[in-house]
Amino acid sequence: MNTLYCLVEGAGDADAFPLLVRRILHEQFSRYELQVKAWSTNGRDNLFKDIHRYLELLRRAPDCAGVIIATDLEKATDCPVEIAYILSEQAKILRLPFPVAVVIVVCEYESWFLYNLSAIAERYPSLTATTYTGDPALKCNAKEWIEDHLPKGTKYRETEHQVSMTAKIDLKHTAEQSRSFRRMIRAVEFLVQQIDTGALTVSPSPP
Repeated sequence: MNTLYCLVEGAGDADAFPLLVRRILHEQFSRYELQVKAWSTNGRDNLFKDIHRYLELLRRAPDCAGVIIATDLEKATDCPVEIAYILSEQAKILRLPFPVAVVIVVCEYESWFLYNLSAIAERYPSLTATTYTGDPALKCNAKEWIEDHLPKGTKYRETEHQVSMTAKIDLKHTAEQSRSFRRMIRAVEFLVQQIDTGALTVSPSPP
């Protein structure tokens, strides 16, 4: 078993999350032997409704060494800790043969890009002189904001832009600025430690 699976919401996430996890593994922890794959649940509602089914399918995957369950917060008024506990409790009761870490992205995956506009501008020059002055953790329509600052007439497409922008994220800078991104890095670290020790813990641990 040498594969980390990312259980994510959509097609854009299914491309971007494995890239992000690989970058964290390589750049933060110098781990190159682990593979990373993603399963899309085709929507947040499906992830919550069918979480047991998806995890049971992964139970049958002979290469599965650990799972990251990742979902957007969606609303700034929601509590990421409460949502994480809901998902971690569902994982814990299944007594899976691999560790699981839940990551709640605040507010949405693209919110992390707002911390990295200068780096992303290397590929998207229209963002060169652009700054975001608000709190990205409260920006729950970051996709629309980014699209508004791309060249006129350019549509933001998750399956295209999410991957290319993920490649430009400054991991250290984003972790310094974003609590949810720090959680992302800790989740990867947690799974690596669990794999190394043969532990089967779920994080966060349900109360």
